[in-house]
Amino acid sequence: MSPHRKKRKVKATPQPPEYMHHTMLRVPTPETMLEFPVNISRMSICPVWKNLKSLRKGKKLEIKGLDFNDRKAKRAIEIVLGLVHGDDVLVDCRGDPRLLLYMTEVHKALGSPQRTYHTEQRLEPGGSGYSFFFRGITNVIFELGREEKYLYRVKDWLLFALVADRIDLYSVKMLVRNNLVLFCRSEQKSLPDEIKHSIGDEEWAKLQSLKMVDNAMLEMRKRYVDTIFKCLRLLSHQLENFEKGVLLNEDDFDTYRQYRVAPCSSCRTLSSYEYHRELRASRLWPLSTSSYGDRVIDLIHAIYDMEENTLFREHCNQLSHLYDHVRRLCCKEPLM
Repeated sequence: MSPHRKKRKVKATPQPPEYMHHTMLRVPTPETMLEFPVNISRMSICPVWKNLKSLRKGKKLEIKGLDFNDRKAKRAIEIVLGLVHGDDVLVDCRGDPRLLLYMTEVHKALGSPQRTYHTEQRLEPGGSGYSFFFRGITNVIFELGREEKYLYRVKDWLLFALVADRIDLYSVKMLVRNNLVLFCRSEQKSLPDEIKHSIGDEEWAKLQSLKMVDNAMLEMRKRYVDTIFKCLRLLSHQLENFEKGVLLNEDDFDTYRQYRVAPCSSCRTLSSYEYHRELRASRLWPLSTSSYGDRVIDLIHAIYDMEENTLFREHCNQLSHLYDHVRRLCCKEPLM
């Protein structure tokens, strides 16, 4: 090559715009450093983003309250980052109170952003404090309750109370209370130990600090017990009068229908003997509301057992309708 020949300049290959707007979010754990690719412009909606420590490869985010030995911790980070970027990923956390709880910790670590990208192109309007993130979690919890019929059937369902407290979801708080009241005894002062299940001691202490078992809850329990015992007394009177040949008037029948103890056209009606036999076997006789100190859930289970013991072939009876009534009455969702 001639020494006078000019060296040809090689132009750098231009990077696509997407590459220029991406970086890595690095989350330290006790054993390693987790890395997540993020879009810089999308992450700017997180209040802490501009103040995060810059590293050679991205930014560093400290997240407290996660057990990184649990695979759900990493998944929670991925889901919240997906929400920030506009992905519909909440379906992945359905049915998992602990995953949702971890997500609230990630949300808090990001500065509790009040807005997320609702779609790939549109930033959701903010200002209300009730963003796509909050609505999505609320919907997930309520849909889970409907699928399971009762929230208390979900493992560690009480953790939903911590989720609701962290991001101030009033309707979820009420849903948890409506289930918790079923497990309270008349003199209950704190959370019943039998519903702790696999919840850790630290989380249990946080749940106790919410003071959910209060006078209002015990009053709600009393109303449920009063209503159920009134239903049982009405059924007792109905069966005794029927066997005595006392005809029902319209007012009596309306009352029986109101409290769901009236027989339907498919019913094989109970006899007074078998009904009162079942009441005695369930230790509910004599029917005294003031002397009943156990849980509402025990009453519901007792009615179910009484129904099972008195069913005849494919026919229902008055206890069938009463059981359906009380379980719906006591497990209804709060108004949204």
